[in-house]
Amino acid sequence: PKRYLKAFKDLIACVRAMDADVLTVTNATTIKSTEYGDVYPMASKLRGYCVIIDNEKFKVKTLERRTGTTADASRLSSVFEQLFFRVKLYENKTADKMKTLLANIAADKALVKHDALVVIILSHGAEEGIYGTDGVTVALKTILEMFNNENCPQLIDKPKMFFTNACRGSYVSTRSMFKGSWFGQELATCLAESAHREHLNDLVTILVAKRVSERIGKIDGQFSKQAIETHIRGSVKKVYFNPGLYLEN
Repeated sequence: PKRYLKAFKDLIACVRAMDADVLTVTNATTIKSTEYGDVYPMASKLRGYCVIIDNEKFKVKTLERRTGTTADASRLSSVFEQLFFRVKLYENKTADKMKTLLANIAADKALVKHDALVVIILSHGAEEGIYGTDGVTVALKTILEMFNNENCPQLIDKPKMFFTNACRGSYVSTRSMFKGSWFGQELATCLAESAHREHLNDLVTILVAKRVSERIGKIDGQFSKQAIETHIRGSVKKVYFNPGLYLEN
């Protein structure tokens, strides 16, 4: 019966969340200097919001359940909490609800006191954008524009980091039923192990990309390619998370 199948799938989801690697973020010893203007300030006790949209179950038959995504959301939530971000986790949202909740975040007056913003979207995707649970896409451009200087002046001159882990076009997002996606695993691991000494651009473009590429190299098939998209909005300054350290206001 369908109700037993649903109960079994929900049980598996709980096991996946529990099975997510427990990562401890390595603390920095000093706060990276902003004296020369090439490093973003990142020393508030509350760095900002980390918004995670995790779409696992879809209402259209053409989009299968994203098994393993619960582990990604759990792992990334833990890491960003340790980096002093306030995590806002939203699960299984339609396209309209995704846009609404992001617009509400962009309008939040508290952002003016924050150092940064992180947005992570875990879902299916297509060339047109990222799928809501109703099978309707939201263009990545639309999401980025919500947080530009005109629509979100509270974050002017502050880093806005967007991570999407969604299959796009002919590529697939490689995901383990229990451990989550390769990108989710490696992003969380690299942040935990190296954010105390490396800036974000090097973390993502060198460390994370290298680890994911090594995994890809072990798979046969031309479509075995992890779909990774990272967008950092702001200037060309470096983003150091300075884990474990903050300055009293």
